[in-house]
Amino acid sequence: MLSTIRRLSKKYGFNESDAYRKAIAKVFKEKSDISDIHMAISDDILWQNLLEGRATYLQDFQDKARYILKNYGTSLPCNRFDVGNSLEFLLGDYIRNCGMTVDQLPNAKRIDITVNQTYGLSIKYSSSGDIKLHNSNNCVNTDMCMTNLILMTPEKVYLITNENLADHGINVNDYLKNTGDALSLKRNILTQFRKTDFPYNFDIDFKIEKSECEHKSCAEVFYRQAMADFEALKL
Repeated sequence: MLSTIRRLSKKYGFNESDAYRKAIAKVFKEKSDISDIHMAISDDILWQNLLEGRATYLQDFQDKARYILKNYGTSLPCNRFDVGNSLEFLLGDYIRNCGMTVDQLPNAKRIDITVNQTYGLSIKYSSSGDIKLHNSNNCVNTDMCMTNLILMTPEKVYLITNENLADHGINVNDYLKNTGDALSLKRNILTQFRKTDFPYNFDIDFKIEKSECEHKSCAEVFYRQAMADFEALKL
């Protein structure tokens, strides 16, 4: 924070004590005219904001997720990245609606977003089986570290971090699985969460009948939209 204070002091022409006061005001959500200081985020602050947003924003979040899964699904291999990325964007919108900033990081290693510019997270959706945390692009995986993540399943949203697991007596190494070219999180950790009343989860409803999925091609939708944009350039 000190480096930020010094930078803002020079930028706005006030002394460092004034900058410090304004920074603290921002942290406690008091009115401030300094827009580029962001409230510090911890597991508990993030989670509390997500919980408080449910009353207003959860239904829209669920409806849009079910629409994506019902119309496109992941049975087509070419859809899997696009559907996963769409759910990531949708979760980012939910976090923004809960009063935080989100930066999408498509080219970053291991993390997909940062919240309030400092809190990095991987975003995963998994309906069955072990949860793939990362792959090593056809090389032998030597990275056995879990990146903090938000996991979405058809019934739950979980915040899973190395810190909150340790705080609740869960040894993450017991649930990591090196599959050769990737690292996965064993799905039985979700059973352990239920047994230990792990608090960082809330109910959602992304469930759809697989027989009702239309299996539309994301690639075809992209192509049609790209061609429509191209034709619009001629007007």
